[in-house]
Amino acid sequence: MIQIDALDRILRNTRRLQKLIDDILDLAKIEAGRLELVEKPMPITSLVETLRSSLEPKKRRARDSRCTSPYRRICHQPYG
Repeated sequence: MIQIDALDRILRNTRRLQKLIDDILDLAKIEAGRLELVEKPMPITSLVETLRSSLEPKKRRARDSRCTSPYRRICHQPYG
């Protein structure tokens, strides 16, 4: 189980790093005038779902860890 969690974390961080590198390269292209931006509508539900899925691992870790807050009731309130 620990190895699977570690591999999941590695995969997740690899994807984040790749996205960061791609974003930096896109910014360089924009600055060089070689990439044109096109505005288009984006459904807010897509953005919210992306945020939810990216925060889910933190939510699980927080739920699984022992609550050390002096306000213990905060630790046990439903999230999301």
